[in-house]
Amino acid sequence: EERRQYNGTGWAYYFQGSGEIQVASRSFYATAPDTFSLEMSPAEPAVLAEVLRPRTLLDLQDAAVGPDAREAVANATALFASHGRVPHLVNPGILGHLNGSLGDRRLDPSGVSLVRTGSWEANVSPTGIQGTPPVHYLAADGGFAPGGEDPVSIPWWLVGILWLVALVSLGLRARPEAGGFPLWVGALAVVGLFLAWDLRFGSITGTHLTTVDGASIGMVMALAGFQLLALLVAAGLLLAPLSLSLPRWLPPRFERWGRAGAYLAFLFLVLVLPGIVMAAGLLVARL
Repeated sequence: EERRQYNGTGWAYYFQGSGEIQVASRSFYATAPDTFSLEMSPAEPAVLAEVLRPRTLLDLQDAAVGPDAREAVANATALFASHGRVPHLVNPGILGHLNGSLGDRRLDPSGVSLVRTGSWEANVSPTGIQGTPPVHYLAADGGFAPGGEDPVSIPWWLVGILWLVALVSLGLRARPEAGGFPLWVGALAVVGLFLAWDLRFGSITGTHLTTVDGASIGMVMALAGFQLLALLVAAGLLLAPLSLSLPRWLPPRFERWGRAGAYLAFLFLVLVLPGIVMAAGLLVARL
């Protein structure tokens, strides 16, 4: 109940008492048997990047509870390896095997869930965290949910149908004669698709390539790599079979518009159901 300053070079400090405690630290490991209030807000990206290194959690647990009682190395690696490359995307957020409810949605503790939030306050007790955080997105069990929507996974049934139709088209219909759009039109379409996806990605996560202030070159490349990878995987699953089949079933004078139609359908999907593209990226990120 009075202000005190703790200094030192070790990892762990033990405090026992009551009252309001202010912790100014790059990271801390704590247990609290009684109810307390928690205020969450974004951290400096460089600080968060350091905290998200798996070894940081393990060193803290080593100091606090000993090497025999800490998390297994594989546990920490599984939690942070696929979520800590771009701290901007998880700042602030709750990450772990979360056992509880988010609104009407029950979280599965057997898998890893990431709830990306904004600044908020909550009450923490032995039974859980109670609060009403603004939810930017939920990533769990391979699915992705922007805001408070239901998680969206890759629609494998649709992928299977599209590729089946594409294979049938390859066998039954002759390939249209060459005579599509000029190469520069295709290049512009690809660039436009990526820019549209970058803006849509930013509207969900709050972070895209032009807003990663204070990020290192490595973080920017990791962000761009994930966005590009997610788009490529989704395009391979959905755009490719459409591009193969549509031109073969259109009247000859409309064949050149088949691929354009496939591109527009995929662009519509990216903008309206971005969770599918995010799920495609998360699928590969976990490999």
